[in-house]
Parts: sequence; structure tokens; C-alpha cells
Amino acid sequence: MSQTKLALLASSIAATLVLALAAPAGTATPSLIRHVHLNGVSGPAYYSVVEGGYRPVVVRAASAEPKTEQVAEITPAAAD
Repeated sequence: MSQTKLALLASSIAATLVLALAAPAGTATPSLIRHVHLNGVSGPAYYSVVEGGYRPVVVRAASAEPKTEQVAEITPAAAD
């Protein structure tokens, strides 16, 4: 067999193995979102298998206007 045919065969076998053995990361458990009361705050939360408890879902309302924050006072430069 020529080197070209061997290279093609090797890459085909590698691609077949990747496709056959590919699996999603993490667990196959669905996300459970419930309305809970955590630390004095009531709202939606999801169950974290890693932490073994509920984590709050942060919901932010969409706004048409961008939020801006003034971080410094802009003053004109002094003329020399």
C-alpha cells in the first residue's frame, strides 16, 4: 500500500473513532428550576448537582437604554 492510501486509511479510522466515541460532557439530568426561598429572597432557582443545592437564577429586565456610569469628572485642560 502506498503512503497516501495508508494516511487516508488512518485518518478515516481516526474520524470514525471520534464520531463513535463522542459523548456530551456532564450528566444527562435535566435542569430543575423551581421557585424557592433562599437567604431571605424568593425567586426562581436551579438545582446544582455539583453543589448539592439550589442556585438562584439571575433575571434581568431588558432595557432599551444603555446603562452608563460616570467614572470621572471631565474638565477642560488649562491653557498654557
